[in-house]
Amino acid sequence: MFFDGLSHRAPLPSADKFLDVRHKFIRSCCRPLPGWLSCPSGYHCALTLAGATTVTRHQFRKNIMKGYCGLSVLLLALLGSPAHAACDKGVALRLAKAFWNEHKDFYYADPAPLKALLTPDFFAVLSSEAACNADGEVCAIDADPWINAQDGEVSEPVSFTLANEQEQGVTVRMQYLFALSDTQKEPQTVSLHFQKSGDNRCYLMDDFIPPGDGSLKQRLRQWQNHNAIEPQ
Repeated sequence: MFFDGLSHRAPLPSADKFLDVRHKFIRSCCRPLPGWLSCPSGYHCALTLAGATTVTRHQFRKNIMKGYCGLSVLLLALLGSPAHAACDKGVALRLAKAFWNEHKDFYYADPAPLKALLTPDFFAVLSSEAACNADGEVCAIDADPWINAQDGEVSEPVSFTLANEQEQGVTVRMQYLFALSDTQKEPQTVSLHFQKSGDNRCYLMDDFIPPGDGSLKQRLRQWQNHNAIEPQ
């Protein structure tokens, strides 16, 4: 049984019906691009990527959910915009905002879901860090890089501005209030560096600069080299 969008339930359609709807949905909301798929309807259209030509109803629903979970929010945010083709500075701003909103845990979570959004160098050092702290060990990162501290949090207002635009990339600054308490707040800035990807993704995140600190990528690489951590 499934909900048909009204207040009652309806019988689950057959596998053939599912496939027919899937193909119609692809034609109606998606247009192919070299190596990618641009989906104006965001998540809903992205679900169609998981379909196969011949499946049971159970397999089809399983594939749909796999496709839903495997596609990064950031990638959809980029490809879902008609402005992505121009690879203008607005794309980098949207990426930075989406990165903050959806991937605050990038520095300790498995970076695999973000692989398509990171440069190979940045992905490699984040992967090595994730492998190092998989068992609860404290490795190169011992504080939240968003605030460069172990205590406190990001407080509104949060704003994003272009700080530097070069031929091969762009830097976006995230400005916010660092709050230790309701009465202790001070302005801080994080910088996100993006490189041009040379393909439909436009920009790839290449580095992260915590408040009052230097390159996170360089810090990770130096720590891993010093401690003989194998590249991932």
